[in-house]
Amino acid sequence: MPNVTDTDLVRNVLVDVSITELSGTQRRVDIVWRTDTGQSFIAPGTVLNGQPITRMTVAFGDVFGLADPSFNNPFGDPLYAGIESSVGTLFDSTGGVVLSGEFFTADVPGGWRGGVLFTFRSSAGDELDITTRDYARYEATVIYNLIPTPGTGTLLLAGGLLAARRRRA
Repeated sequence: MPNVTDTDLVRNVLVDVSITELSGTQRRVDIVWRTDTGQSFIAPGTVLNGQPITRMTVAFGDVFGLADPSFNNPFGDPLYAGIESSVGTLFDSTGGVVLSGEFFTADVPGGWRGGVLFTFRSSAGDELDITTRDYARYEATVIYNLIPTPGTGTLLLAGGLLAARRRRA
């Protein structure tokens, strides 16, 4: 069993991020965590300081207070206005879905954070060695709203005034 330090714990992980403009009011961010070899994130039997590894976290942004307090969103987007929806999917090394759901992101005061903590437990609730599980890829999709630009706000206001004027006529 390899005994590692926390800096050597995870295999070479690559993070791919792409941002797509959905409309003038929303953007979609796709984030993929994967190893450079397609193998499990943590080698089977790896221990940390002589102890089995029971938890794994996938994180992005200000998770667990690790980022600078002035960091208000992981996208550095000055128009960021809050999360609309998000979904995350965990895959094994064969591409099979291990789990999927809406549990990746949360709006928090002053910003956003995204992360999932995986804990492998027995039916009795005891934490078990997570390296016996084949977790090799995590994909998250986050859709967030934008603060309307001044031009968009003007158009919305003008449209609302026009609609109100037609109703009175």
